[in-house]
Order: sequence, then structure tokens, then C-alpha cells
Amino acid sequence: MAQARRRSVASLPVAGPPSQRAPKCRAATAAALLAWLALGIAGGSLAADPPGQSPAAAEEPRVQPVPGIVRIVSRGEDGTAFGSGTVVAHQDAATVVLTCAHLFAGDEPEVVVIVPDSAHRNALLVGVDRENDLGLLVVPRLEVPPIATAKRLPRLGTTLGSCGFGQEGMVRINRGEHLGYATLQGGTRQGILEIAGLARQGDSGGPILNDRNELVAVIMGSDGSTVDGSHCRPIRRLLNTHPITAEHLDRLAKLDERAISRRLRTVKATFAGAVEELVETVRIVRLTGRVLCDGMPVAGAEVRLTGAVERTYTLDAQGKFVVEDVPPGRYRIGIETQVGDEVRGTRRIIHLEPTRQGQQVELELE
Repeated sequence: MAQARRRSVASLPVAGPPSQRAPKCRAATAAALLAWLALGIAGGSLAADPPGQSPAAAEEPRVQPVPGIVRIVSRGEDGTAFGSGTVVAHQDAATVVLTCAHLFAGDEPEVVVIVPDSAHRNALLVGVDRENDLGLLVVPRLEVPPIATAKRLPRLGTTLGSCGFGQEGMVRINRGEHLGYATLQGGTRQGILEIAGLARQGDSGGPILNDRNELVAVIMGSDGSTVDGSHCRPIRRLLNTHPITAEHLDRLAKLDERAISRRLRTVKATFAGAVEELVETVRIVRLTGRVLCDGMPVAGAEVRLTGAVERTYTLDAQGKFVVEDVPPGRYRIGIETQVGDEVRGTRRIIHLEPTRQGQQVELELE
């Protein structure tokens, strides 16, 4: 597992517009989507590319929205918020929808769940995990198949898909490499999963899916080059600690009798014209290093790198070494060599981040 990178969620924008340097992508045509819908398949697939074929080499991305993704509109003290959500279970005459907590302001916001190209239903907020930005809704039963929550975290480097409806109500699928995990500032658990790509305003609360269409995370924000989401472990904790009760069902029945406001009835959600983006994965280009002893370069010694991969490098005459094709993550870099009559060495923990420029490190023997 990748090393935690501690940062405050306040520094991470909620899913919004891409930065000025957006990842390269290719869009699938709406015709591809319509052809998929015409097949009547119960559930689409966000399968990774075939072995030996990179996303960039694929002739055409496959747009396959998964039934179970819904749009969410919340009107509260701070105005109206648009987001996305995932149908995760049915219970009696009700359906459970998972989304993000930052969509909801106040204790009892007016919430509507919209099934794409179908109905609007009043929803009841029954659980919130502010620390992990997760929210749980219950709505009158929807004829939509639920999406299972993954039992295991995905491996680094696998292709995942994040989905949402944006501000315009049109689903978009971002397919990107799983880059690692992060820990919120002040937190003790690596509850945040990161994939390459971007998410828009209105994608918050949407699912991040693996190649079996299992829910591995809920979108919480994006910085324009990565998408962050609360992963399946805090999701399972929320579901286990907030069961749907008879009281919830009684309140929901009364809520369902209330007319949805005209303003919220005009909000739409659709799979028509959906777009899938294949993200150019951002990797470490290289790590360049130099080893010194009392300010002078160390030549000929071996440097060992251990972490997600293990490598050994021999220092050149200038005491330099170059690491290439190493995945992001936490590594230990160390050296031990004979200098005169004594053995000297040093060790350091380094964090290799996804970057196009690469990184540099300088080590001084102790």
C-alpha cells in the first residue's frame, strides 16, 4: 500500500472544473452508448484494457454506464447543491443510496434523487460521516439494480472508473490508473483512494468502480489531475453503523407524499450523449540522485531502493544514479560502503509522487 500523504480535505477542491493543464483524453461517441443501451445489458463494464494494450492504444473507449448511478439535488441553508450517488441496496419498499456528505447543509435538507431518464423521488438523509465525506440516503424503492461494495481495496496501477453527472446532468466516465492512498490531516487511517483524471462540479458523491463494477470509493474531490474518494472501508463502516429502521421507513412514507418542488422537478439526468475519458497516466519520469561523502562524490558503490519495487544502482564517477520507471509510493533508499578504514552509509525514506518532471535526491554518508 502506498504511503499516506497527509493533507487537509479543505485544501482539496470538491469535484470541479479541470485545471489549466487537463489530462489528455479521448471521447467516445453517443452512438456507442446508444448501441450499448440497445443490447439491454443489465450492467455495463468498466473493464481494464486487454493485456498488452494501453489506454492510449485503444481504438475507441467503451462507454458503458452502470445502472445504479443516480443524480442528487440537495436544497438547504446554503442553497442548492448538485451531486451524484450510487444505489447500494434495497430493503423492503426502500432503496439505499450512498453519496458524499458535503452536499448536505443543515439537519433536514430537501433532497431529491433522480434516476437517469426516469423518475424524481424525495429522499431522506439517514446517515452522515463528515470525517470521510460520506452520506447515506433512503428513497422509495427504485427499479434499479444495486451496485455491490467491493470487499477488498484495488491494487495500485489497476484501471478504475469514476462516474458522475456533473452540473449539466450528463454522465461522464473518467478511467484512470489507481495511484495510491492518502490520509486526511489529523486522521489515522488511509481512507482516501486516488486515481488519475478529473471530476467536475456535480460528480461529487458518484462512484469509483473496479473492473467488476464494484464500488471501491465515493468521489469527494478533484484537483484537476487526480480524483479522490473515500474508499470501501469507511463505506462499509457507515453502512454497518446506520441500518435502515422502521422509523426511517415511516418517515420516508410520509415524505413520499410531499410534492417535489417545481424547481427541482426540472432538474434532469441522462445517459444520452455520455462521454468516457481515457486519462494519460501521470508517472514518475525519473528520480535522479547523488551520493556524497564529506562533500565529495562517492563512485562505484551500490544504492538500494526498496518499496513497491526493489532496485540496485551503481554510482557513476560523479556519484550519481538514475531511477526510471518506478511507480509512485513510499520507498527506502540506502547505501553502505567502505570509505578508508571505516564503513559509512545512510538511509532515507522518500515519497515518489506522480509528476511529469521527476524528482531529485542528494545523500550524504554519515
